[in-house]
Amino acid sequence: MKIIFSYFVIALMIANNATALATCTLCENKKLAILPRQTINNFVRNHQRWRLEKVNDHQQLACSVPCNLADATRIISSITAIAETQQHHPDITVTQENVTISIYTHSQNALTGKDIAFVTAIEKYLASTELVSNFSHQTEQLSNKQRCPAQELTLFLAQNQYWQLTPDAKAVQFSYNAPSFEVLAKALGQCLQLKDISSHIVEVFLSYGTCSITLQDNNQLISNETLAQAQACQRIFDNLIAH
Repeated sequence: MKIIFSYFVIALMIANNATALATCTLCENKKLAILPRQTINNFVRNHQRWRLEKVNDHQQLACSVPCNLADATRIISSITAIAETQQHHPDITVTQENVTISIYTHSQNALTGKDIAFVTAIEKYLASTELVSNFSHQTEQLSNKQRCPAQELTLFLAQNQYWQLTPDAKAVQFSYNAPSFEVLAKALGQCLQLKDISSHIVEVFLSYGTCSITLQDNNQLISNETLAQAQACQRIFDNLIAH
């Protein structure tokens, strides 16, 4: 199930904390030198796993690592440990086929030495880790599951405020905000370990202060089993944030 949604980030910012959650406060007010273009180009040339991307009004370093969901859980955990140690937090996107890591310095809206140090640490970790890029167990034969009744979907959305339909109405999407990258990463890791979650994951996104999960059945529809997985994810987040 190879589906890419360009709308995976839905802004449900808590009104009084919108600015704080949207910006990595750990990087605020730090006078970091922006790297020269030649320095960036040389770095990318010497680190072939990484690429330079232009996103909106900034450049970032990014790499995509082929892996299954079990390995994705380990990668998120290890990246989180590095991010907390360096006090520098990337964006992480998980699909059924890979984990994509992207990084830039938000306060400078550009690449700085902090990004080079972070990428170097991630590269060292990836080079020493064996990953299983085998997706056969996740791309199971399409089931005979049926779309859940409209009234059940409507009731689910009414009772679970963090979930809503994607624009094409073929998936449900969860968006959650919390001022702790580590807590959000831990919750996402637990969600990725849920039984049968691999048959429903479309995309998972983690950034500083926010995360999202997009689910649908492997028939590209929302089934009762999809909603059950969504409720299980909701409970994980509620329990972690509560504690």
